[in-house]
This record gives sequence, structure tokens and C-alpha cells, in this order.
Amino acid sequence: MSDNASENSATPNDFDGLAADDFASWGVGLAAYIKPAVVEGRAVYAIHDAAGALIGYASDRAAALVAARQSDLEAFSVH
Repeated sequence: MSDNASENSATPNDFDGLAADDFASWGVGLAAYIKPAVVEGRAVYAIHDAAGALIGYASDRAAALVAARQSDLEAFSVH
């Protein structure tokens, strides 16, 4: 088994010359960010796409993670 970590790791130089719009859209359609929120006085979990656009809300963290995975998105928690 070979160690491919160096082949799969990004370095700061990998992003040199990347346009701001390209960087901002990096991960769109691939990632969802889950973070606690309060909506109309209720504690919920907000689900955002990689660009920060709100996708929706879930009543708890587990439901938010399931919703992201059902949409073929990799979920990440944001605190």
C-alpha cells in the first residue's frame, strides 16, 4: 500500500492565480455546511451550500446531516 497523501494534499501555491469567483465557487454542489441557528425563537440547524447560500433548516443536527447526504453533499459542521 502506497502513501498518496502528498498527491492528494493542496499547498498554498496550488491556489496562486485562482480567480476570486472560482475560489468562492469551490465546493459548490459538493459540500454543505451545518451550523446552529435560531429561527422565530426556535433552535434549529441551518444548512448552507459551499458558497454560503441557505439550503434549508432542520430540527436537529442529525436531521441536517441526513438531509445533506440525501442531496449528495458532504456535510461539515461550522461553529
